[in-house]
Amino acid sequence: MQLIISNPYFPPYSTGGAEHSLEQLCLNLSNEGVRIDIVTPSFDIKDQREDINENFRVNRFGTDVIIQAGQDSNIENYFFSREYHNKTVKSIRSLSQKKTILIANNAQCILPVAEASNKLSLPSIAIVRDAQYFCMPGSCIQSRKPVNTVVCKGFTGQFFCYLKSLQRNGAINRRAYPGIAFDSALLQIRRIKLRKRGLQSMDKIVAISEGIKNIFSANNVLHEKTRISVIHNFHTAIDPVDPTAVAYFLKENSLDNCPYFLVAGKKSYGKGSDLAFDAIQKLNSRLEFNAAKILFVGKGGGKYNSKHSVDHESISQALLMGVLRKAVALIVPGRCQEGLHRSMVDAVFYKKPIICTEAGGVATGVVNDMNGYIVPCEDSNSLAEAMEKILSWDKEQYNQCASTSKKIFNQKFSSSVLQDKWTTLLGNCLK
Repeated sequence: MQLIISNPYFPPYSTGGAEHSLEQLCLNLSNEGVRIDIVTPSFDIKDQREDINENFRVNRFGTDVIIQAGQDSNIENYFFSREYHNKTVKSIRSLSQKKTILIANNAQCILPVAEASNKLSLPSIAIVRDAQYFCMPGSCIQSRKPVNTVVCKGFTGQFFCYLKSLQRNGAINRRAYPGIAFDSALLQIRRIKLRKRGLQSMDKIVAISEGIKNIFSANNVLHEKTRISVIHNFHTAIDPVDPTAVAYFLKENSLDNCPYFLVAGKKSYGKGSDLAFDAIQKLNSRLEFNAAKILFVGKGGGKYNSKHSVDHESISQALLMGVLRKAVALIVPGRCQEGLHRSMVDAVFYKKPIICTEAGGVATGVVNDMNGYIVPCEDSNSLAEAMEKILSWDKEQYNQCASTSKKIFNQKFSSSVLQDKWTTLLGNCLK
């Protein structure tokens, strides 16, 4: 069996939970004898190939877009280009063999994978990780439970959704409306293509959480016969750095002598960073010695520094795991319909308490009042109250959290469970 997996990014370039989870999947399956070829841009003109092991290769095709490894660069326009589409299709065709399955690991690559699948008559799978398949601006579906999510419809709906998204990022005058209308039309065309030429032509759909699956069901995105499988992300599976390195990082950021909460990931409105920032201020207004802090780790730094918070840029996965283990709890305060927060899976693995909102699939790893708290969206008061509760937990409550998290991990996120699900799904594709 051969898998050809298309993905916009792959390490060492700027990556997130999707790429790290994909890498873990590939390593696990390749160790079982599955031949895997990743197809991804190189961002430095030249074609490249890297052999990870005897069954796992990364094939990078050259582009005119040049970025450095690990650099955060907004190159979304490239992923919408005909060049990216054609080079992805060409790479897939050059690598395909008999008993090959094609996988699109992100919204940006679903159209070229669908085209290659049709041309080569090969089975295909789309991994749905976030709300880009439904609405790219996402304003219409923020701050809601997935089962209650209704996506904006048509050009008018897309226009107002996009307008709302832009207004949150700064004032917009009426002169900008014609340009917004034009961009909204392009987004609507892309959405139609993603659904009709992409998702609806795939043989299998994999959602990484029940939350994403529920959005599909609520909005009738797919054909009635299309079955969606839910297969969660793998946990990071990277050992934390040496404790001395963690201690040095905490001391450098004045977090060594106080309890701190962790918010990991991109700092943005959709991720709810401002809500967590408000919550820590409210929490400390009630604490006797202003004793707790919050650590933001991720892209977009410099906005949330205060005497109660530390805003830090991205750090290595190994250091992040060490920082997570020392934190009081992980906070996922998002408004967006995020499929499954990777750090949440890691927090379950390390038996750390989790506080999350009802939006998206993050609550998959939380049993309310057992291993954390699920709070309403857009409610920093409830977030602060949940943080205060965890600070007052006794030994029995921490033991309860640990046993609940262990059970959740073994049932939903363990490598053996996820690998069995993938093996079964891939086998069914070749029947």
